[in-house]
Amino acid sequence: MLDVLVYILNNLNPYFKADQASVLKMIEKHWAEFAVAAHPSRLLINKHSKLFLTDFGNMEVKMGPLPKTLFLFFLRHPEGIAFKEIADHRKELEEIYSKITNSSNRKKINDSITNLVNPGENSINEKCSMVKAAFLKSLDISVAKNYLITGPKGGLKKINLDLNLVTYDIPQLQGCEG
Repeated sequence: MLDVLVYILNNLNPYFKADQASVLKMIEKHWAEFAVAAHPSRLLINKHSKLFLTDFGNMEVKMGPLPKTLFLFFLRHPEGIAFKEIADHRKELEEIYSKITNSSNRKKINDSITNLVNPGENSINEKCSMVKAAFLKSLDISVAKNYLITGPKGGLKKINLDLNLVTYDIPQLQGCEG
């Protein structure tokens, strides 16, 4: 990668002769100008249930309906919920999922949520990993950590995002109804 930068710099200006050491010095000198602050962006959940980070050029964070359901569920519960208690919130999860999935098949919705809340399955951990992957696809961990479902093993899981940064175009997805 450094060789590519040296090549580009040398070809942009014929009077400039860069080597790896001089390019590294330039990067170190100007690093602060390029560094991104590790603060979270405002999050918009639009009328199509798409997630946008508005302070980062309206960057869309894409994930499937089940990981998104879990993400939206935990946004509703800033107090945190232990995975072992997630089955107690089955109705609320079904409500969220049915609003954001393209499926109108009640059995498919029911089966998906049954699998998600089943403590014998690993589905909830898989969906949390998918949420993490969706945010890490575009963000550094120092920023992405604000949007992840985290917590100690066996303890309360939650998203540590300031809810004042979240805007919903679909009021039904906001707030706890479960």
